[in-house]
Amino acid sequence: MNESLADRGSFLLLLLCVFGYVRQRCAMGDAYAAHYSTRGHGPSPPASPPPEGRYIATSCTKDQWARDDPAFLVLLSAALAVSSILFAVVLGLSLWGFVKFFLWVVFIDCIGVGVVVATLLWFVSNRWLRRVDDQDVEWGYCFDVHLNAFFPLLTMLHVVMPLCFSVMINYPNLLARFFGNTIWFVAIGYYVYITFLGYTALPILKNTHVFLYPFTFLFIFYVATVTAGWNISQTAMNFYHFRAETHNT
Repeated sequence: MNESLADRGSFLLLLLCVFGYVRQRCAMGDAYAAHYSTRGHGPSPPASPPPEGRYIATSCTKDQWARDDPAFLVLLSAALAVSSILFAVVLGLSLWGFVKFFLWVVFIDCIGVGVVVATLLWFVSNRWLRRVDDQDVEWGYCFDVHLNAFFPLLTMLHVVMPLCFSVMINYPNLLARFFGNTIWFVAIGYYVYITFLGYTALPILKNTHVFLYPFTFLFIFYVATVTAGWNISQTAMNFYHFRAETHNT
């Protein structure tokens, strides 16, 4: 029994090391380069240094910014697969349940939500935030921002939360509720902040501080859920298990 627990602990520690490396790799500037194309031949807006973070403009050829490190997509795909395996172990999913969970994470949580968010922010950016009329933000750039912001969210919700669930979250008390909801607050907050960095890196946009406005509503919702006695992590884990195992019998 002790050897089994030790083996499981070593396996989980290995997963943490892998995700730590991937997270550090993605935090480096060479993991990301914006890709948006300029339209027209008007004067370009003055260049400004990029904010601190992962969004660093590198070089522009043929009027297009290109992601110079496609390995990020490979790392993200591997992270989705490994985190789904971890969830399958923690939730005790069957093989078919794991497949359903993995497909849901890829096509709904990552791609589906990304399409909606990218389309919304693409419209907002081009409609109200452009400095000039002859250049616009490409939809592909907006989806790129989502993918970069999605990674830390994935790490918090699909690695930290399942690892800590049975030890610190799955209890009917204030401390467990506080810790479980804090994970979600940090994960979504990180998503908002990385999104802000992505759009601030574009010199053709103005007033990008509006992308930080969701923090106010996020904090209010966080305090309200902890006070009201709702453990979001418990609800999420139950939902994850339900959507993976329902109709399997």
